Order: sequence, then structure tokens, then C-alpha cells
Amino acid sequence: VEDHPINQKLVGVLVGRMGCEMDFCANGQLALERLQQQAYDLILMDVNMPVMDGLTATRLIRAMPGAVGQTPIVVVTADVMNEAREQALQAGANDFVSKPLNVEQLRAVVRKYAAVQRNH
Repeated sequence: VEDHPINQKLVGVLVGRMGCEMDFCANGQLALERLQQQAYDLILMDVNMPVMDGLTATRLIRAMPGAVGQTPIVVVTADVMNEAREQALQAGANDFVSKPLNVEQLRAVVRKYAAVQRNH
């Protein structure tokens, strides 16, 4: 869930090279709508977006019933302050990755949480 087209393309290339299929949403509201139609193994969630921010979307996803509410969420944000990480985790995120993206960190987090989903 990322509103910036350049960041969408970057994540698409990096994660796509891992053999993952992806969908992109430009804001949290669109992500909630998409989750009502389709299940995902992992959600990469930006924080600062129009319409609905990533922390609000994360809280609402966690309130959803069943497996969809348990989908791993990794917050990806340019805000590297400790309180940003804490806010993400309190909202229900499983993990936190800062921008600019570190390729190895992004790959590690995708492997970690995609593997968790495949094992269920």
C-alpha cells in the first residue's frame, strides 16, 4: 500500500525478483476494499498516504474477522524516529522497515513473513 508511483515501481522490482506476485493500492481505504475481495500473504504498508493513512488502515485490518485480520503487515516509512516504530507496532504491524529501502532488509522481511503464511 503505497501512494508514490516511484516507490511502487521500486518495491515491485525488488519483490518481483523474489518471485512474488503483487498488487498495489494508493491508500489505506483501497487496501481495505481489496482485502474484502482477496486474501494476501503479506501487506507492505506506507504510513503517510491520502484518504486513509497506513496506521489507521492497519488498525482496521486487525479488526477484520478471520485470517484476513491476521495477515502480516510490515510498515514501510521514511519516518525513522523510535516513536514511529512504536506507533506502527501498537497499531498492529508485525514489523517496520524504514525508507530509503535497504534491499537486503526488504528481502529478509518478505521472506520472513511470506514463509510464515505458507506454513499455515
